[in-house]
Amino acid sequence: VPYRLACGLSKCEQIVHLNVQGTDITSEAAAVLMAGLTQLETVDMSWCDDIDDNTFAACASASLYNLNVSHTTIQDATVCKILKQYPHIRSFCVTGTGVTCKTAAYLHDTMTALNA
Repeated sequence: VPYRLACGLSKCEQIVHLNVQGTDITSEAAAVLMAGLTQLETVDMSWCDDIDDNTFAACASASLYNLNVSHTTIQDATVCKILKQYPHIRSFCVTGTGVTCKTAAYLHDTMTALNA
């Protein structure tokens, strides 16, 4: 997904599901999408090599419920930030990332409490 295309798509505020799994989307282009698509409920960025912590810095969606960032370079601090920013999130996949066991346990406990 080229940056210019991401800029255009980010103006389509009615988009609720975004699946760029396995594409060569850059962190910069993904950040533009995450900032502009304010109605996102489901995002799958798994297996995107350039997705990192910077991707989520400007995420603007108030209704994000499902997020898959498996096999990206996302780290602990961003996982914790996302959980705080989106306390209503229901599904958050971080398989194959740089997330430590301690944060994975925190993620599990948080998700279990939310889904109870």
